[in-house]
Amino acid sequence: MSSWHDEAKAMFIKNASYEEIGSKFGRHSSTIYKLSKEQNWVRPTKARTGGRKSFADSEVLSTVHRSVGIRLGMHRVMEQENFSQMGDRLGCSRLAASNMEKGFYDFSLTELNKIADLLGTDLIELLTPLHSGGVSSPPRAARPSV
Repeated sequence: MSSWHDEAKAMFIKNASYEEIGSKFGRHSSTIYKLSKEQNWVRPTKARTGGRKSFADSEVLSTVHRSVGIRLGMHRVMEQENFSQMGDRLGCSRLAASNMEKGFYDFSLTELNKIADLLGTDLIELLTPLHSGGVSSPPRAARPSV
């Protein structure tokens, strides 16, 4: 391999374009492109900054979010509902209902009120974190009328 190949590869790794490398060494950009493919030159890859996170990389927003999710999950299982059915009852998508249950969803006040109505509890009770022994208090059968 000639010395200009080494210099061209060094420029390539530093993200110089094929045109820049070609003009420096008196070659056409297509020649530099072919050389890079023949010799398997690889540019360093950048870390991912966008796109979907894997489930393992996701973090629960807070213990309160997770507590609400656990309560929703218990209700969904007891009612033998799937995420689509629960989402329909809450006025959201299946994916949003799933993320709510996992603690990955940031609720609005309106959504929290709908969840409290669905679970037959009040907002204060819904937002009370779960204790290590289980639910802090059982949900009430019916909410008092205001």
